[in-house]
Amino acid sequence: MKILTTFDLKIIYQLIFYLIDQQENLLTVESLIYVPIIHSLKKHFITFVYPRRNQSISSFGNLSVYIDAYIITTNIVEHSLSWFYPVQFSFLAVNPLAIRLFTEERSINLTKCAQLNCKHGICQSFINIDQ
Repeated sequence: MKILTTFDLKIIYQLIFYLIDQQENLLTVESLIYVPIIHSLKKHFITFVYPRRNQSISSFGNLSVYIDAYIITTNIVEHSLSWFYPVQFSFLAVNPLAIRLFTEERSINLTKCAQLNCKHGICQSFINIDQ
């Protein structure tokens, strides 16, 4: 995964990666601290490990990866962007997902937000898909 940013290079980002099943149950979480001035040329590899239960991988159904980016400053931690990526062929034991995360400053479309089911009183749409 490579992150291309148009934001201020002095800001620190916390990226949280969620592996979710089709019922939106959280299967596993990984996080990454990203500093653009240091990490801008690096690729990052995140590995999700399926929970060890007495279930087969196919019993999880369609899997997805949600990614949330938070801006971290000395005073605040603020949600910035979200991405959604479906996992193709989630019945396989190994599923590489090579993505580039593009960050951009944007305003939330309030008309679109009125149509969404918002969680925890906050409406955030995904940057890479219309959802």
